[in-house]
Amino acid sequence: MQKIIRAAVGFAVAASLMMATAPIGSVALAQSQQAEPHCTQVSGAFYTNFIAPDQTAGVATGDLKGALGVKVLAVSGTVGNGKPVILTVQHFWVTETGDTLLLEQAQVAAYPSTSPNQPLLYSAAYEKGIKIIGGTGKFDGATGLLKA
Repeated sequence: MQKIIRAAVGFAVAASLMMATAPIGSVALAQSQQAEPHCTQVSGAFYTNFIAPDQTAGVATGDLKGALGVKVLAVSGTVGNGKPVILTVQHFWVTETGDTLLLEQAQVAAYPSTSPNQPLLYSAAYEKGIKIIGGTGKFDGATGLLKA
C-alpha cells in the first residue's frame, strides 16, 4: 500500500538554545493505490526544545499527535551576526499510537530578527520542505513532502 502525504508546516526558532514551533494548521493528503484516491485533512502543531546543543525533543499535537525529536547535523553560518543560518537536520517522529514517520534529512533556513533588542531571535522555514520516505503502521509506504 502506498500513501502520499503532503502537509504545510510553520515554525519559529529562538537561537538561545531553545527551539519552539508555532502552532500550525497542517493539511495532509493521503492516497492509496488500492483504493479510490482520497484526501484526509489533519491539523496540529509541534513544539521542541533543545535538550543538548545539537538535539531537540518535543511533542506533536493534533492528528499526528506524538513525540518529535530533531538532531542538528550541520550548521552553516554564525548565530548572532545578523545573517541567516542554515541548519541541516534529521527528524524523528513517533505518533501516540506507535506509528513512525520516516523523514529524509532537511535544511532549515533561520532568519534573524530585525529588532536590535532581540539579536538571537530567529524565525525559520523549511524552504525545500521535509521529504517523507516511509514509516510504520498506517504510514507504511508513505511518501510526500512536508512544507513550511
